[in-house]
Amino acid sequence: MERILKSKMYVALLFYFLFYSGLGRAQILNVEDPAIPLDSLKSHDLRMAVSASGNVARQSAWVYDLTLLSEVVYHHEDRHQMIIQASWQSTGINREILLRSGVFYLRITPGFHKRLSPQFFAQRQTDLGRGLQSRQLVGLNARWDMIKMKKYSLQAILGMMREQELWNRTGDASDASGSIFVNTLKLNTVTRLFLKPTENLEITWSNFIQTPLTGATKGMRWASQLGLTQRILKRLNAQFNFSSMYDTQPIVPIPSYYFNTSSGLTYHIP
Repeated sequence: MERILKSKMYVALLFYFLFYSGLGRAQILNVEDPAIPLDSLKSHDLRMAVSASGNVARQSAWVYDLTLLSEVVYHHEDRHQMIIQASWQSTGINREILLRSGVFYLRITPGFHKRLSPQFFAQRQTDLGRGLQSRQLVGLNARWDMIKMKKYSLQAILGMMREQELWNRTGDASDASGSIFVNTLKLNTVTRLFLKPTENLEITWSNFIQTPLTGATKGMRWASQLGLTQRILKRLNAQFNFSSMYDTQPIVPIPSYYFNTSSGLTYHIP
C-alpha cells in the first residue's frame, strides 16, 4: 500500500421530505460519527463531502427550509481519526426568518482503533431564533468500545468540557438587551448503539447527557439522535432520522423539549 496522501471527493445530493413538530431541529450538542462511508482505509485516507437539502411549501404562506452540510474525515493508517464538520440551516415563512443556525465542529481521536481511546473536540455554534447567540466549547473524552462486533456495537463515552454561551430573548446577534452569558464546566456522557439486523439496514442510536458542575445554571441537557439507513442500490440509500432535545432549565423562554424528524434519499457520486 503506497504511503502517500490520497483524497477522494464525494458529493451527496439529498432530497428530503421534512416533517416538523415543535420548533424544528434540535440544537447540536456533539457530532458522534461522520456521515461519509469509510469502507476502505489506506495509509492516508482523506474524504470530503458536501450536501444540500431543502423543502418549500405553499399553503396560506410560503414556508421554506434549507440546510447545507460539509464534512472532512481523515484517517491515518486506520489508527487516528480527525473529523471537521460545518453546517448551516435557515427556516422561514414568507419574508420572516424563524430559525437560523450554524455549527463548526472539530474532533481528534488518537488511536481510535483501540477499545479505549481519548478524544479532543471543539465546537462553535449559533442558533438565532431560539435565543442562542453563540456557544463555544472545548472538551476531552475517553471513549470505550464496550461491545465491538460486525453487526452490533456499543460505545460509552465520558469526559469534561468547558462551555461558554451567550443568550438573549430575541436571538438577534445585534441586540445586546437582556443578554445572558454563561460559563460552565460540564460532565459529558455519551452512549452509542449500532445495529445491523440485515446486510442492507443500519440503525444508530446516540444519547448525549451534559450535566453542569459549575456556573450559574444547574440544568441537565439530554439530546437523542436515531438514524435508520436502508440501502436500495449500490450508491442509493433511504434514510430516516429523529433528533430531540430536552433541557431541564432553559436559560431563555423556549420549550424544554422539542424534536424533529426527516426522511429522504441519499445518492453518493464517486
